[in-house]
Amino acid sequence: MLKITLKRKKRNMYGSKTVKVDGIVFDSEKEARHYVVLKKREQDGEITDLELQKTWVLQDGFRDKTGRWRRPITYLSDFSYTDVKTGKKIVEDVKSRATARDDVFAIKKKMFIKRYENEYDFKVVV
Repeated sequence: MLKITLKRKKRNMYGSKTVKVDGIVFDSEKEARHYVVLKKREQDGEITDLELQKTWVLQDGFRDKTGRWRRPITYLSDFSYTDVKTGKKIVEDVKSRATARDDVFAIKKKMFIKRYENEYDFKVVV
């Protein structure tokens, strides 16, 4: 008798599935849908400079008093762009209700706002 075992693609800790759009792999269907909306807005001329998965330095790396190197603290945003109408630079992160309450995300959000609040508006898309 032949035994067949089906392997399911592993999901992330919050249960979302990865989705591919325009050859780009997104962490969730929600993030992929938001990308489609932003691409449409870019094509319509509402936004410019759309970037995906941009790394932001929240705290620079440093050497502690023992001489040990401490790596910088970074944050990886889902999207960043410029709103043509207002001229504001926007950084967006797509989150589920569960991940929006994550402690690490909350800390990084505060650090981002503190460092970049004069240059960028930070938005969480829930």
